[in-house]
Amino acid sequence: RGQLAEQRRPLQWIVERLPDARRWLRAVSQTVAGHEWLGERAASLEQLEQMLTYLEQSPRLTRHGLVPLLREGSDRESEYRQGLRQVAACRWTLNEAEDSTRHWREKLSASDTAAALEQARRFESAWWAPLHPAWWSLRGVLAKSYNFAAHRIRPRWSQVLEELQAEHLAARAVRDAETAVCQSLGYGGSLEELEDEVRALRERVEVLPPAARALHQRLLDADESQATVEVLLRLVEPARRLRGGLDELLADYGELTWAELEAYLDELEPALEQLPDYFYLLNQFGPLPDALLAALRSLPLRAEQWEAAVTDQCVRQALAREPGLRQFNAGLRARQARQLGQSFERWQRHNAVAVEQAVCGRFVEQVRQADNTSSRASAAERQRRKRYTQGRRELEHEFGKSMRYKSIRDLVAGDSGLVIRDLKPVWLMSPLSVSDALPLDTELFDVVIFDEASQITLEEAIPSLFRARQTIVVGDEMQLPPTDFFSSRQSDDEDPLELDEQGEVLQYDLSCNSFLNHSARNLPSCVLGWHYRSRSESLISFSNWAFYQGRLLTVPEEQLLQSGSDEIVVESAADAERHGRSLLARPVSFHLLPHAVYDQRRNRAEAEYIAGLVRQLLQDPRRLTLGVVAFSEAQQQEIEAALERLARDDGAFRERLEAEFEREEDGQFVGLLVKNLENIQGDERDVILLSVCYGHGPDGRMRMNFGPINKSGGEKRLNVAFSRARHHMAVISSIRDHHITNEFNDGARCLRDYLRYAAALSRGDRDA
Repeated sequence: RGQLAEQRRPLQWIVERLPDARRWLRAVSQTVAGHEWLGERAASLEQLEQMLTYLEQSPRLTRHGLVPLLREGSDRESEYRQGLRQVAACRWTLNEAEDSTRHWREKLSASDTAAALEQARRFESAWWAPLHPAWWSLRGVLAKSYNFAAHRIRPRWSQVLEELQAEHLAARAVRDAETAVCQSLGYGGSLEELEDEVRALRERVEVLPPAARALHQRLLDADESQATVEVLLRLVEPARRLRGGLDELLADYGELTWAELEAYLDELEPALEQLPDYFYLLNQFGPLPDALLAALRSLPLRAEQWEAAVTDQCVRQALAREPGLRQFNAGLRARQARQLGQSFERWQRHNAVAVEQAVCGRFVEQVRQADNTSSRASAAERQRRKRYTQGRRELEHEFGKSMRYKSIRDLVAGDSGLVIRDLKPVWLMSPLSVSDALPLDTELFDVVIFDEASQITLEEAIPSLFRARQTIVVGDEMQLPPTDFFSSRQSDDEDPLELDEQGEVLQYDLSCNSFLNHSARNLPSCVLGWHYRSRSESLISFSNWAFYQGRLLTVPEEQLLQSGSDEIVVESAADAERHGRSLLARPVSFHLLPHAVYDQRRNRAEAEYIAGLVRQLLQDPRRLTLGVVAFSEAQQQEIEAALERLARDDGAFRERLEAEFEREEDGQFVGLLVKNLENIQGDERDVILLSVCYGHGPDGRMRMNFGPINKSGGEKRLNVAFSRARHHMAVISSIRDHHITNEFNDGARCLRDYLRYAAALSRGDRDA
C-alpha cells in the first residue's frame, strides 16, 4: 500500500500486523474449505465478500430462508402470492369504506367511534335527548368532525358513525391479513418491508457479481439455503477483520486464491529489507486510480513504454470523449496547457525529492563504507575511508562550536571537503564569492555554470573557471553589460550616466566586452530560442526581429489583431479610468498625451496619468502584477511622487497600493515595481507601463536628446524595457514616432520604430 510510506516506522508497523493477518486468513480459508459448495465458489476473498454483501443487502430474506419467494412455482412463492391476494381483497374493502367516510374532517378513533355510535342510537329514539348534557357534547363533536353540509339530505348520526366503524373494521382486517402473511412465512417485519425487499432483490439479481449470483441460485432452493447461510454468517466478522488487516498492508490482492494469498504473506517478511528503497514510489501511489496501480504492479514495462502507453490512451480517450478536440482551437489549447503546466510543476517537485533522496542515499552509503573495517579492501580504499571518517569528525566538531569557526576555504580544502561535497553537491555563488571561499582546485566540481553572463566581467569570471573541469556560459548579448560603480562623469542630461543621491555613479560601458561576449566568440554555442515570458506574440515580436533576427521561438497569438480599434488619446490624468479597460483589451497599447510637457528631465503629465492607470488596474479582480518603467531616474522619482500624491487623496487606493508594494506569491515578491532602464533587467510583470518621458519642452521645441539611448549600444537598454511584460505592454508617450528625426542614431531609431510599432498594434493597423 502506498500509505505505508506515511508511517513513522513502516517496517515495524508491517511486522506487527503480519501475524494477525495470517491468523484471520487461516480462520477464513479453513472455514470456507470445510463447506464443499463454498470451497469451490468462494475461492478468494473477493468472491467471499461478494456473497457476504449479498447477505447484507437482503438480511431478512436470506436469514429466514425466504429467497425461494423469487422462484416461480415454489411452495413458498405460491403461499406468498395467496397471502397477497387476501391482503388485496381486504384493501379493496377498506378503499370502499374510505370512500363512504370521505366527508369526515377529523376521523374518530375506533374506540371513540364505538362509544359515539352507542350514544347516537340511544339518543335517536328519546324525546328528552336535548335535555341531556351528553347529547350536546356528542352534537358538538360531530359538528366539528363531520361535514354534514356535503349532503343534500342530512344523514343520521348513527349512519355516519356506522360507516366510520366499518372503515375501522376494514383497516383492522387489512392489518390482520398482512400479519398473517408475514407470520406464515416466518418474516419478522411488516408486509410492506417484505414486498420492498423482494422487489429490490428481484431487480438486483440482474447485476449481481458472479459469486453473489451463484449464492442466489443456491438459496432459491429452500432445502440447501439454511446451512450455507449459517456458514456465511459465521464468516462475516473474520472476513471483515481479514480485509481490514490486508488493506493496511497490501494492494491488488482480492483475486488471489486462499493458497496464493497465504504464500504471498509468507514471502513478504523476508523481502522487507528491500522496502525502504521504494518508500518514495509507494508514497506516490496513493492518489493514483486503482486500475493504473494494478497495471503498474503487474505489467513489465519500462518507464518510456509507460509514458507512451499512457499518452496514447489519454489521447484516445480525449478524442472519444470530446470529438471537438479534432477541431483544435486556442481555448482548448490554453486549458490543456494550463493543466500541463500544473502537472509539470508537480513533476518538478517530485523530481526534486527524488534527487535529494538519491544524494542522501549516496552520502549514507559513503558513511557506511567508511565505517566498514573489512581488511579485504585495497590500501587506496582504506586510505579514502580513513580520510572520510576524519572529515566527518572535523565537521561534527565544527558543528558543535559556538565561535572561532574554520573558514569555508579550509573546510573544503581538507579531509572534510569530501564529506561537504557529498552533503552539498550544488553550490550557488557569485564569482567574487568563489574566489573568496573556495580553494584553487579543478577537482572541486564537475561543472561551473555562469548565469546572466552579460553582467560578469572577464576578470571576475576567470577564477571560477579554475574550480571545475567544464564550463557552461548562459546569457543574452542584447542585455545590459556589467555595471561600473566607480567611474566619474558629468551630470548633464546628455551624458548617459547619472549620479545617484550619494554621488556614486551607476555606469554601463555599452561598448565593453563582458565575459559573455568573449565566450560567444571563442566557445561553441547554441541558441536557447524558446521565449517563455510573453503570453502574447506581439509583446516580443519587435525585439525578436529587431535584436534576434527572428530566431526566438514564440507561441502564436490566440486571437488575430483586430483592425479598427480606437486610438488612445489622453487629455488629462482623469482619462486613466476609461483607458484602463482599453489597456487590458490589447496586448500592446499606445497612450498619447499630446499636451504633455518635458521639463527638467521630467514629464509630470505622464507620471500623473500612470498613477491613475495604476489605481485603475489595482481594482481589477484578476490581480495582475504591475511594473512601471521610466527612461530616467528623474522620471522614476516623478512617477513615485505622483503615486504618493494620489494615495494621499484616495484612502482606498492608498490601502491597495501599500498592500501591492508588499505583495508576495509563493514566497516571492511580485508587487508593484517602479524602476528605470538601469535596474529593470531581470524583472517581469503581467502589465508593464512604459513612460517614454521625452517630448516637447515648455518652448514647444523637440530636442533629440535621449540621454543614454543616444550612445553606442543604447538600443540594448530599450530591448530590456521592451521585453518585461507577460500579458500587456502600455506605452505612455508625449510624442509620436515621426517626432524623432535623428534616425542615423541606432538607439533613437530603435525608439522611433518601437513607438510606430506600438501605435500600429494599439489601433489594429496590420499593414503598419
